[in-house]
Amino acid sequence: MASILMQCAQSNAWGPQLTWIMDLIKTILSVVLAACTAVFFVNRSQRKHAARRDRHNMELQFKLDCLQEFRRAVYQYESLARDAYTDLYQWKGVNKTDSMQKYSAEAYANYEAALEETQDRFQCNNTLALLVDKLTKSNVKRHAVYDKVKDFIFDTANVDSWGWSDENRKAFDDAFDETEAHRQELISAMRSDIAKFAGQSPS
Repeated sequence: MASILMQCAQSNAWGPQLTWIMDLIKTILSVVLAACTAVFFVNRSQRKHAARRDRHNMELQFKLDCLQEFRRAVYQYESLARDAYTDLYQWKGVNKTDSMQKYSAEAYANYEAALEETQDRFQCNNTLALLVDKLTKSNVKRHAVYDKVKDFIFDTANVDSWGWSDENRKAFDDAFDETEAHRQELISAMRSDIAKFAGQSPS
């Protein structure tokens, strides 16, 4: 091809043969340019889709981790709440038992942290926000019964801690049952939210 071009250039013979060759070259260049452009845009689109998919999967994992941590924290908090109240039956108002200490300190802190994470991770779900509020209020109600008994025993050094604890047991159990119901509602709502999110296409 180079020799043909040289001959045509030397003889100034810009005839049909050279025109055909030049058209062929332009066609090849156009095809190559179009192919490179298409590959560039396809790759960019694929990268964007992969990035969206990665963000979606990461957010899904965050939600799953949040649910797991919330369940762990709330079950521990509820278990220690029951143990702490049971300890009041024989408590003499001096040193708190191990269950009483963990319930009011470590378990409560873990529960609060998990609840805050739940509110943050599922902040766009209004139903979840209402359920968090209901659970919070029922926990306050249950803890108020516990505090009432504990403070009375502590303030009066009441030797009849068993009788005072047993007298308020039904109020505690009713509040506890209410808390359990709200907790289960919240966990079910979290699972539904996660299932819905997992079924969405990354956007």
